[in-house]
Amino acid sequence: MRHKIEILEYTNIVEIMAIPRIDFRPDTINEDEQYVVRKGYFVGHDIEANKEYNITAFTFPDPKSQHLVHIIEEAQKISDDIVEFAPSREVLESMRIFQIRQ
Repeated sequence: MRHKIEILEYTNIVEIMAIPRIDFRPDTINEDEQYVVRKGYFVGHDIEANKEYNITAFTFPDPKSQHLVHIIEEAQKISDDIVEFAPSREVLESMRIFQIRQ
């Protein structure tokens, strides 16, 4: 018996390594939370390196190693504090003490 393979559609898969968000505010510290790297696969194109995302994923064991991997079907970018930083005139004026005087 001969089999015929027909490709119905193509998709892009991106392997990612995810880490938890680092947050040093005292009110957000959770001692039970582990800081570990997790492997995942994003189905799609539009995911950027070194950016924060809220994701929707399914978790499965890797068939070869039995380690958990996440299949990410949705990723929504979270605003970045550094990019969004917009100091007021008062803050900028108070920071003048750090400028080199000539």
